[in-house]
Amino acid sequence: MRKTYTYVCSKGHLVKAAGSQVNIDSLCGKCKRLAREQQWRQNPFFAGTWNGEPTYWIDTMSRLDRVRRFNAWRCRRALQVKGLQKTVRTALERRLRKLEAKP
Repeated sequence: MRKTYTYVCSKGHLVKAAGSQVNIDSLCGKCKRLAREQQWRQNPFFAGTWNGEPTYWIDTMSRLDRVRRFNAWRCRRALQVKGLQKTVRTALERRLRKLEAKP
């Protein structure tokens, strides 16, 4: 069963979508920002939308580049992504240890 998300904009719009299948381009400006933030929270490798469809960084090099900018919360969330490459998992764990070691 797919999760259903509800997006609420500043104008009071309620937009329900199954999974990430909401057409973000049809929303108002603030709704778009909220919807993108929701998708980003589901997968830290969220890259944006193309023709209303969510896109993600999926190749190893792109993901490694993103990991360098992640904070501890994003690293923990990224470790939960299914199908994560071993190199990326190692980089995330290393980054998380580095961030947690800082005072």
